[in-house]
Amino acid sequence: MVDIEGNLDGDALVQRLDVGRGTVDAESIDDSTRSEYELETLATPPGPITLDLPSEFAPEQTIILRGGPHCREMEVQLPPWAKPGGKLQLQITPPAEFRIQVPKGKKAGEQMKIGRPDGEDLFVDIPAGNFPGDVFDYTCPSLMVAAPEGSSPGDFVTFRHHRSLPNGHTQMGYCRAQVPEELQFGRYFVARLPPCEQQSKEQMLGTLDYYGSWLFLPWARTPSTSIGWI
Repeated sequence: MVDIEGNLDGDALVQRLDVGRGTVDAESIDDSTRSEYELETLATPPGPITLDLPSEFAPEQTIILRGGPHCREMEVQLPPWAKPGGKLQLQITPPAEFRIQVPKGKKAGEQMKIGRPDGEDLFVDIPAGNFPGDVFDYTCPSLMVAAPEGSSPGDFVTFRHHRSLPNGHTQMGYCRAQVPEELQFGRYFVARLPPCEQQSKEQMLGTLDYYGSWLFLPWARTPSTSIGWI
């Protein structure tokens, strides 16, 4: 549990959730400080990707599929309803890190301040449709990073991070993170953006991924499934 401004019936309003071993902190670095021994990889805002299925496979088989924003190989255990030659949608998203109960006196659209154990404050917008007593899940601003082929847990990798500025321009910087023990679909891991790179909700609506696609990075959400058939 962590502290948050306000209390409701004497109970803590925020519960820290288990994010597993696939989430790491990223740090901002200057291009001149990058090591020649560090692998550069690609990162993208969280979201769904759609992959083409082969014409033949066994039910619920684990297969290697290539696709997504970086056209990388991923390990996918097929759901029982997957159809040969069809399409499969994967959710490449970070897990929720906090479960938050809206306190008395707060409403949708207002902001709450969470004091994290590391001393940093998170400012969380209460999602639309939430009222005092309602509960929602919050995910820290993050990017999904593709672990390079041949990398191992503990290796440092660098990736580019594009963001939109209030003046309408875009700024490109570099971040560094360590490959964790767990990878989504054998390829992606979650890199929390450092506090100096975390943007307001309005700025995140204009975040650019490596290829310049306009994508939305959700701040607060309810849990969803990670795989589906379309």
